[in-house]
Parts: sequence; structure tokens; C-alpha cells
Amino acid sequence: MTCPDGYPPQGNLTRRERDILPYLVSGKSNKYISIELSISSRTAEAHRANILRKMGVRSTMELACRVCPHRRARE
Repeated sequence: MTCPDGYPPQGNLTRRERDILPYLVSGKSNKYISIELSISSRTAEAHRANILRKMGVRSTMELACRVCPHRRARE
């Protein structure tokens, strides 16, 4: 099952964290995210940290692997 944005359901992420998730998966920086979403760079950094913690990963590469729809199909 996938969400409308193409990513698998993400459990207890907030709406804003789900908004930021595609930017992280595509490798965008905190600065880029902050400009795109009109939030401070520090807020983007905090959201990134919360997403990584909630998803149980240590890096955005691990995060990308975790939400990859192809990974889910192989399981």
C-alpha cells in the first residue's frame, strides 16, 4: 500500500514531516527545504532530525531505502 505521494505510509510522522519527507529522500539540503516551505533553516533541521529518529534510521540514504516502494515490493 502506498500513499498518494508515492511513498509507503509513514506511521507517526506529522503532516509537516510528511511534507518534508520527499525533499529529504531526494537529497535536498535544510536550506533548500527552508526556502521552498518558507520555514527557518533551524526548523527544517529539527524536522529532519525528528523524521530520522521516528523512522529509526541514521542517514537520509537509509531513509530513502526505507521508504523506497521497490523495497516494499520485495518484502
